[in-house]
Amino acid sequence: MARESQPTFLSGLGNALTQSEISNPNAASPVTIALLGASNLSRGYWALRHCLCANLRPRRVNVIAALGPGRGYVARGGLWPMIFQPINECSVFDTIKKQHKEGDSTFAFLTDLGNDFLFNVTGEELINVLDITFNRLEESGTRILVTPIHPILMEVLTPAIYKILRTWLYPKSRVSFEQVVAGIGAVNDFLVEAEEAGRIKRVLGLDDFLGWDYVHYGWMQANRAWTLAVESICSSIGETCNVTMTREQMFTSYFENGVRLAGTEMLRWYPRRTDLF
Repeated sequence: MARESQPTFLSGLGNALTQSEISNPNAASPVTIALLGASNLSRGYWALRHCLCANLRPRRVNVIAALGPGRGYVARGGLWPMIFQPINECSVFDTIKKQHKEGDSTFAFLTDLGNDFLFNVTGEELINVLDITFNRLEESGTRILVTPIHPILMEVLTPAIYKILRTWLYPKSRVSFEQVVAGIGAVNDFLVEAEEAGRIKRVLGLDDFLGWDYVHYGWMQANRAWTLAVESICSSIGETCNVTMTREQMFTSYFENGVRLAGTEMLRWYPRRTDLF
């Protein structure tokens, strides 16, 4: 798909710095933040982008993303009629590497890890791809933050609930309940080991704000979940999160997500923006 030209998203109201920003050493410390995920991230992307930039001002902030409902890290997937390239195969990693070489501090936030299971990817296969992904990011000097597959799923998921969710979200999938449960446990154990080895930082607590399906954040609580993510990203950058995401911003993000998906991925009225992969 052709890519629509999109200016770098800066954390200011224009390209010029004020005198106070010039005197602040952080004003000359640009950062690139790559957000990788599926439907939850797609819904929250607009609000996340704005909240990150509000908190990191006066830094110059370049936010990029590989996202989309039903998107996987290993498998080609999505929700009809939207099909996305696997995150592991898209060019977002080339952009991260390029930005790091140009002097940006680079950070990656990975979320929505579970979709691959519904495309018959095993826990071992997903772990292998995550390991390769971490290596690629580490080689480019990128700090990595990851949300585990929602731990609460291990507590509430039953064969009956799983069948309902699978039928609703992925009606063509025939992956067994046992395979999904085994995969969730294996991936989350791998993430613990990766954190203990100093490779990543796990971002915990977001599953406190899940909605009725235990997959997506609740409509009235998603802003609180994403504020936790912003706090973790800002902390890794060495900044404090002083601006929280509002519910109104999240509603705007839902609207932007619907317009973007309909116009770009479904009807192909306009090309994908250059901040999206």
